[in-house]
Parts: sequence; structure tokens; C-alpha cells
Amino acid sequence: EILDGNLVFEDHHKLAPQDQSSYPLITDLSPLIGITEIRGDLKIGLKSIDYDNWATPFINFRFCNENLSFFKELRKIGGNLEIYANCGGALNFSNLEEVGGQIIIKGARINDYCAISSLITENNFEISENIYNPTFEDFQAGNCSN
Repeated sequence: EILDGNLVFEDHHKLAPQDQSSYPLITDLSPLIGITEIRGDLKIGLKSIDYDNWATPFINFRFCNENLSFFKELRKIGGNLEIYANCGGALNFSNLEEVGGQIIIKGARINDYCAISSLITENNFEISENIYNPTFEDFQAGNCSN
């Protein structure tokens, strides 16, 4: 299936200072199974949130507990792949063949990028503040995990 647009996962339930009962909690992500292409961006987590100058990074994102397994059939992202959520471990995008924009993984505690290493080019990625932060030279040398 093709998703025509952006797919953004935010988690602000624990961090929002407002009444949290107004935010529905989505627990069934099974409709994502079978998506092969996202024609926009895939964003998981946010860099920060600002509620009237109240800013904090997102540090706990329950979606990542699923090891991103809902995207095991995903082959193409037309825009950016951005992960700011505290996922930890390895990225599970084993069938991803193309990212049309930037790959940004920041503060996600990732230590294994092997599933996306073939998608990395010299100017299309920003990886920082994770357990392992490989450089372009690391990817070229086959050092995609630690």
C-alpha cells in the first residue's frame, strides 16, 4: 500500500502540561502493516515541543517498543526519514531501498544502522546524540554498528 503524504508519530502524553484526557491514545498500529511506500516524510518523535515557551525533548516514545516492525515491508520514503525518539538498539528497516530526502537520527539511542547503511550518502544524513554515531567514512568501511 502507498501512503500519499507524511506519516508523523508524536508522543506528548506524558510531557504535555495540559489536561491529558483530551489526547486519545492510539494503541492499534496494525493498519500500518503492508505500507510499502510513504510519498512524504516519516517522522518518529520530535526534536522538542514548545507549549508557551515550555520546551523539552521527547525522551520516551512508546512506538519504538514495537521495534518499528510495522515498517518491515516499507521500501521507499519519498521525503525525509527522521527519528528523534528514544528507540534504542537497531533500526528495523530491512527492506527500505530508497529515501528521497535526508536521514536524520538524533537522540534515539541507536547503535545499529546496518539496515539503512546502503542508503547513506555523503550529504544525506545527520546522525548524532545516539549510542553510536557513525560518520560517512564509517559507513564506507562497513562499520554500521558497534
